Amino acid sequence: MNSSVIHHQNRTTARKLLLAVLVMFGFCFAMVPMYDVFCRAVGIQQDRVVNESDAVPAWSQRVDLDANTAPGVAGTLTALDHTVSGKAGQLVKARFRLANPTDRTLQLRAIPSYAPSNAVRFVEKLQCFCFNEIALAPHEVRDATVVMVLKQDLPQDLGPITLSYTLFNATDTRSGP
Repeated sequence: MNSSVIHHQNRTTARKLLLAVLVMFGFCFAMVPMYDVFCRAVGIQQDRVVNESDAVPAWSQRVDLDANTAPGVAGTLTALDHTVSGKAGQLVKARFRLANPTDRTLQLRAIPSYAPSNAVRFVEKLQCFCFNEIALAPHEVRDATVVMVLKQDLPQDLGPITLSYTLFNATDTRSGP
């Protein structure tokens, strides 16, 4: 085959590929409005009505974080974030660090407490190192994130919430805190 014919075929193929890319981009750009029109046409999309009670409040709730280690526990617990804040209905994340400075494996358990005591009703933890026993290998340092939601019915006049964790040996807490 002649090189000019191959060059012409390559140019034609490149143009077709460029056109295909442009068509795909246009289709992606138009996908959301087309989907909305389609759903309305077949009656499967209903307009959402937002109640005032579902709205996120304008004020933020402060959560102070505290970490303690019970007497006789070789491990350490430290709050990396000392204060976090969020609005009712939103996710709030707080970071902690667990450490084992010893030459042996430690079985630990973190027990949470709240101040004021009624604040426990307004904080829902989704992820927490306090849910399970913690096994730390010798000289291991582990960062842990607590993920919580401040509930919608959180009163504005509650004041700052303090979330405190105390680290215990797991064998000391099996019968309950």
